[in-house]
Amino acid sequence: MHKILFYLLQVIKLFTDIVFSSRVRISGSSMEPSMFDGDMFLATKSKYRMIDLKNDDVIFFHHPLTNLDYVKRIVATPKDVVKLSSNAFLINDVDYVKVSLSDKDDTSIVQEWTLKEDEYFVLGDNYNNSTDSRVLGPINAQWILGIIWYQYYSVKNR
Repeated sequence: MHKILFYLLQVIKLFTDIVFSSRVRISGSSMEPSMFDGDMFLATKSKYRMIDLKNDDVIFFHHPLTNLDYVKRIVATPKDVVKLSSNAFLINDVDYVKVSLSDKDDTSIVQEWTLKEDEYFVLGDNYNNSTDSRVLGPINAQWILGIIWYQYYSVKNR
């Protein structure tokens, strides 16, 4: 009985992901090498998925100041502390090893963000070529339009 209930819940989750999805097209190179310009994805808007955002989730959001939509990866969640300088990128005083810092970062500038209850820090996978939280600041949860969950077209597989 427990297995049947488990599988039934999985089917319901999949159904809601499909019903509450938007199509998202990647524009630009900021998410390379995991996503490429022209790749197409589905982003779920399902409320049960939106309340459990975590590190490494790839989100689709609209920034009100730039009036643009972005696709980025969550690297820090509410109440985390993010510190950035030319030689370090720390989250809660732990080195974030997924990025290599470029010479573009000014050694004299140290930026620090303490995320509020409804804020996330996002980065593009192409760290040295991405407009992300380092430029835009923390992302408010209300700006998030969906979570990328399925790729249905890749320019690499043409």
